[in-house]
Amino acid sequence: MSSEPSALLPVQYFPQSAMEYHLNFRSGVTEVFNDDVITSEPTTSNDSSSSRVSVPIYKVMQPDDLFELSTCSEECKRNTASLHLGITRIDFNNGNLRALVANRNNDNDETKVEVTICEQRYLPSKLKRLTSYIRMKIWPVIRYRKIHETVYEIVMSRKEFTIHTIDVPATYVDLLHHFFSIFPNEAPLLSLDLRGIRNQFFDVETKVLDVFDQCRLCPCLIFKVQNNEAVEQTHRILEKMSALENLKVDVVAEGTEFFSPKMCEMNNLYITYRKNSISETNLLSLNCSTIKLWSATIGATSLNKFIKKWLASTNTKLQYLEMPCVVLDEKDSDTNDILKDLDVMEFDQLRRASFFSTQPWNFEFNCQGKQRFIKCRRGWDIERQDGLLATILHEQNLFYFLVWHERCPEQPEEYIRFLDSE
Repeated sequence: MSSEPSALLPVQYFPQSAMEYHLNFRSGVTEVFNDDVITSEPTTSNDSSSSRVSVPIYKVMQPDDLFELSTCSEECKRNTASLHLGITRIDFNNGNLRALVANRNNDNDETKVEVTICEQRYLPSKLKRLTSYIRMKIWPVIRYRKIHETVYEIVMSRKEFTIHTIDVPATYVDLLHHFFSIFPNEAPLLSLDLRGIRNQFFDVETKVLDVFDQCRLCPCLIFKVQNNEAVEQTHRILEKMSALENLKVDVVAEGTEFFSPKMCEMNNLYITYRKNSISETNLLSLNCSTIKLWSATIGATSLNKFIKKWLASTNTKLQYLEMPCVVLDEKDSDTNDILKDLDVMEFDQLRRASFFSTQPWNFEFNCQGKQRFIKCRRGWDIERQDGLLATILHEQNLFYFLVWHERCPEQPEEYIRFLDSE
């Protein structure tokens, strides 16, 4: 055996996928594997044994394999950190902690590292610990590994990791410290998904945002307002994230109008209200590029005032307001009031196209999503003094306000103008 350091693992521990990756690591190079290291032989005519270069295995391993390797020893942890990989996204979801890892210096081609956290109510008895020890010897997928000063029982099977713990919040913290220590690139996350966290049991502000700048400076946040007790903490989270640009909120708590001044200046805002109300004042304060309010309760007069405010302004930031499954307030539910005192025009194909083209924001990846088209032949057009045109679509349970920054955008391929008689 070679006298190389322990971080250069024997080839039998090397994952097949990473081996295949390394074979194509550099064109014109033939890879030769010995028991401990990978050596590269240039395929030139003046080949000599002195031209061999040792390449540590960890340098060509995938992030999920690197995570497993980093739990073996402090030296493995340091070697993994030396690669300067970074985390692009973190998702908390139903007992899972998912980190997406990439080489942030070159690209954002992501690899998923997902850990399932299994809660145990009691510490194992002596008999159970003895059984676990015997089981570990028989089935080598069970390991006791140290993650940020704490030893956990981890079940590893085909790049799937399950941690058994009696303290889920503490395990979240240990995993985050471990992830950011082995993938230390300082670039901010692309998105942070907190929907799987129960706020009353986990203090995101102090345990995550105050500790990791990559999370605090993240431009995209997704979270869920589970109950009224979580509202105050959610406001603190929003105020703490100074670089926030895109926000997606799911308001689960009944009878709660969740609103924060931070929401007013988002680029892209998506709120699922579940028939909770949004007040007229809060609606008129929104100054976002794209707004989607799903299943919100609001008055028809408030929608009319939103349109009039846009007409009187010169702000060109707004692209659209979408309110699918809108619920009109019982005290203000006359749909005729939406267009009251407005100089609206019927559709004219010489004025604009039939379909409004948009690319809704993908909050999970913090990028524009798949292009979609909204048919606007039945909509009412309205034009303000600077020439900017908008279309109003409204039915019993739908309200769209679409701004035509480009009056003749790309149309769907299957659309044939002269066959459209609607």
